[in-house]
Amino acid sequence: MNTIQKFQDLLKRLFQFETSDLDFGIYRILNYKRKQIEKFIQEDLKNKVESAFAKHKDERLTNINQRFEDAKQKVIQGLGIQAFTLTGELKEEFKDTPLGRDFLSIKAQKDEAETIDEIKLQVFNDLYNF
Repeated sequence: MNTIQKFQDLLKRLFQFETSDLDFGIYRILNYKRKQIEKFIQEDLKNKVESAFAKHKDERLTNINQRFEDAKQKVIQGLGIQAFTLTGELKEEFKDTPLGRDFLSIKAQKDEAETIDEIKLQVFNDLYNF
């Protein structure tokens, strides 16, 4: 069970939909709105979170990917293609050059932007633990 499903199950337990004998006060209102609440828990919540994180991720990645490619081209132009290993990593001897530091800084930002999915799961986990 992933963190999103875990959080959804928690919300269902909090709203106590399985307890049919609760038909007074706030529970009467919740039962009246039951279908809407279940739809929100099952579909809308996940979709809203996905779209919010996707928008943030897309905006950051588009900008950073372009900056990353520009920095990579500058390293190739300034230091040559031999500045990179076969796996695309910057060789150790070039990491302390101005072009190398700039490239590594942008690469770190790119790696951070790509971890947004992990952050999303952590948010659901934190909400569950709250």
